[in-house]
Amino acid sequence: MKTFALAGLALMLFTASAAATPVLKSQVLVSTPVVTVGDMFDGADIYAEQALFRSPAPGTTGRVSLDAVRVAAAKVGLTDFDPPSAGAVTVSRFGATIDTPEISALIEQTLRTRGFLRDGVKAEITLSMPLSSLTADTDVDPLSLVSLRYGAGDGAFVARFMVSGNAKPVDITGRVDLVIAVPHLVGSMAGNSIIRPKDVEMRQVPVRTADTGSFSSLDQVIGMQLKRPTRAGKMLQPGDITEPVLIARNDNVTIVYRVGPMTLTVKGQALGDAALGDPVQVLNLMSSKVLSAVATDRGLVTVTAFDSPTVSVR
Repeated sequence: MKTFALAGLALMLFTASAAATPVLKSQVLVSTPVVTVGDMFDGADIYAEQALFRSPAPGTTGRVSLDAVRVAAAKVGLTDFDPPSAGAVTVSRFGATIDTPEISALIEQTLRTRGFLRDGVKAEITLSMPLSSLTADTDVDPLSLVSLRYGAGDGAFVARFMVSGNAKPVDITGRVDLVIAVPHLVGSMAGNSIIRPKDVEMRQVPVRTADTGSFSSLDQVIGMQLKRPTRAGKMLQPGDITEPVLIARNDNVTIVYRVGPMTLTVKGQALGDAALGDPVQVLNLMSSKVLSAVATDRGLVTVTAFDSPTVSVR
């Protein structure tokens, strides 16, 4: 008897559940182009996947009258449900806002793919008009670039985009300025100063300006020596700097001459300035002869033409 009683109770519960009347929601939130029975009703059961209406545009809200719901539900076989007290249903659709950075990123990516942007070059994009409010569907790629016309001479562009969830394309015009980061002096510096890391920073300049001659990284200028006094904010170019002077005119130097396994040295005096690897004339103080040498370190030169002077062995 106990077994039969439990079975009967289970059957009653199942029957009650199966016969439960679906309840129409007063507020519905969707992310897809179509509103289904399951979106609009609690307890939709077998009807849940059936389509009822087209969703409003992404990021917008619409109202559906109770009569319209009854007609649409009846078409899929749902004729009995409990209505909301409001007498209508509010349907809202998720949306992703499209902004200027997203538009710019797609244009820059396309220009790079087409070979207009070399390594290190960025595109600064200015739109001709402020961007209108654009909201995209959230369950697919929100934005795609359909076409892009770009004039490398004047930088003008015309782009056509498709925003997901919107049937009409969006046409945008504007200008592209190509820029690149190059080293600039932070503050004014005296001539012959050695450039330290704190003295320089990377700043964006138009490519056409940088193409006249510039460096692409701080490493290329740090440790170099300014040829002349230079103002703050100056974009450093090859003509502004040189290798640091290791040997100055009239400096006392050690002249090195290597003969086989021996290293011969003699004291001398520099007759000019020289950076690392630069040629320099030196006076042999023991023989009073002028020798051709190369600066190899601070206060040290290596002879390139040695005329048998009296030397000492190091």
